[in-house]
Amino acid sequence: AGPDLVFVAYPAALTLMPGSTIWSIAFFVMLFFLGVDTQFAFLETLAGYVEDEKLKFFGKEVRIEAGRIINTIALFVVGFILNYDGGFHFLALYDDYSTIVPLMLSALLECVVFAWIFGTDKIDNLVYKYTGERFPRYATICLKYVVIPLLAFLTVNSFYKLAFVQIRQYPWWAGAIGIFLMILPIAVSAYYYYKYKHEVKRQSEDEKWIELQQPINNFASY
Repeated sequence: AGPDLVFVAYPAALTLMPGSTIWSIAFFVMLFFLGVDTQFAFLETLAGYVEDEKLKFFGKEVRIEAGRIINTIALFVVGFILNYDGGFHFLALYDDYSTIVPLMLSALLECVVFAWIFGTDKIDNLVYKYTGERFPRYATICLKYVVIPLLAFLTVNSFYKLAFVQIRQYPWWAGAIGIFLMILPIAVSAYYYYKYKHEVKRQSEDEKWIELQQPINNFASY
């Protein structure tokens, strides 16, 4: 799997097919457009953050166009790291530490919020309101008692392997970068959670939680 599959095994298999030149061209053109499509996700995420937060530079609000240009140049410069001899090592470091634990933790917290905080009864009512069908009972049981414990185990196990086992194959400074990449998304998520939680102006904590748990008004249009 990974780069070896894309750039070694799969091209070698294509050379054995009839019309291998055409298939090889089509394959790498597909990879090019797939990469471009992936960059849209990166740019839109960063640009959306700049636009939503209304960041200021020297007292002036950053324009949308300027924010997108800065993001594009920054990603272009960072991409140079992957083109050197150690590029595959940086790719593996980034791929392992910046995605596995944060994504699993995000999935775990999402399941906890929907199953236990928001409540499966409310989910069932919303599903019935907008589709006319009930949320399956087996799905509720799996979400509460199977998916959450399984995700919790996988999250803890992945964190242990990355932070205490796999990190030994890297120099200390690379391991520090890996730990930073793993903690950064979690820290940013926690920061904005508390920031927006306290920005909700209500008379009591109960009213704040009720406001945060309400679906958006145009929920049915999505």
